Amino acid sequence: MIIYGKNTVLEAIESKRLIHKLWLDEKKPDKSFIFRLDSKKIPYFFVSKHELNQMTYNQNHQGYVADVADYLYQDLS
Repeated sequence: MIIYGKNTVLEAIESKRLIHKLWLDEKKPDKSFIFRLDSKKIPYFFVSKHELNQMTYNQNHQGYVADVADYLYQDLS
């Protein structure tokens, strides 16, 4: 599942959601955000804005795109 936007990605990190890959805008490195990723051992890649736009179909990604694990659902019956 692809999620995007700084706060959306940050919330996924803080809630300990499994993040497979994380892509950041190569022209907007946020050192505090990168430090947080390094401390949690989350893999990330710097890519062009064009690549981020392709992944999000030109949505407002703010330079942050992540591939995260799908939500797990329980059958209540």
